[in-house]
Amino acid sequence: MTDKLLPPEKRTAVWKTIDHAARQGQFVLPVCEQCDAIQYPPREICHNCLHDGLQWQEITSAGEIIASTALNASTSAFFREHLPHPVALIKLDAGPLVYAHLARTELKTGDRVELVNRCDINGRGVFIALSAGGTEVIQAESLRAMLSEQRTN
Repeated sequence: MTDKLLPPEKRTAVWKTIDHAARQGQFVLPVCEQCDAIQYPPREICHNCLHDGLQWQEITSAGEIIASTALNASTSAFFREHLPHPVALIKLDAGPLVYAHLARTELKTGDRVELVNRCDINGRGVFIALSAGGTEVIQAESLRAMLSEQRTN
């Protein structure tokens, strides 16, 4: 019997809150209690003032694609089976630059998007860029495979 290929599972403990928020349909990031800087990638110390008081908060997920590409190679067996895989760097209106999977292959640099946090097959939160104001339509085949048939841990 052949095992089904799965997306990578390994994450640091700081990402567990994003996984939990994905199950609730929330988009959250840590915010510094001292200077209000939004942290991405998630971390334990503020990148701006080095304060260690960070609180997870729901933030606005609107932004603009500043760079996009399709992965055509991967060290992950799952992604090698689902290439090309569209990804982008998004400048959130709230401030940080966020890496996200593209829901539609025709999204490009300069397009306005909304990020959502959804669970992948492993129950891990993944950020997905959707057309701003559009419906949640996942056209990228690799992303549909990553999100389908969620298993329970």
